[in-house]
Amino acid sequence: MWKALSGSLSVDQRIKSVGISLASKCDCCSTGHEENASHVLSSGDFADKVWRKVGALVGVCWRTKQIRVVSWKKPHHNRVKLNVDGSSLGNPGQIGGGRLIKNERSELVSAFSSYFGEGTNNGAELRALIESLKLRSELGVNHIDIECHSSLVVSWVSSLKCSLWYLWDFWDNLLNLL
Repeated sequence: MWKALSGSLSVDQRIKSVGISLASKCDCCSTGHEENASHVLSSGDFADKVWRKVGALVGVCWRTKQIRVVSWKKPHHNRVKLNVDGSSLGNPGQIGGGRLIKNERSELVSAFSSYFGEGTNNGAELRALIESLKLRSELGVNHIDIECHSSLVVSWVSSLKCSLWYLWDFWDNLLNLL
């Protein structure tokens, strides 16, 4: 796992990234899928069998999902990074959100999670961002980089336009905070 997280797992995709051409085919699978880190660790036939056995040993049901190896990049000097996320149990359903703020030394500045009541997944993402920005002023944080995996909320912030009428009150609140 350390090799995968550090980008050092020797798979065809990594070898190609340094300029060596290969005809990629995973030897552990019946389908002959291209060998990349996600396939080897998650979606391949062999990985699926391993995770199913591990899941059975620890009492967790394994369902194959695409797994991507991600990394966190530090913010620049005198800035902090806000990682924010919202979640919904059902859509609509019970919603909540959370955030982490870390400085350029990767030190935790602040964290929270909140229950928001009933709503949609998009409402949860938007409200988590709003709550995060409200708290940042209390922390005295002015220079902030925001990471949010909701492509819809990111597109709203980029265009300064929310397309879901039932979230417009929250949207106006976010615009005031931005």
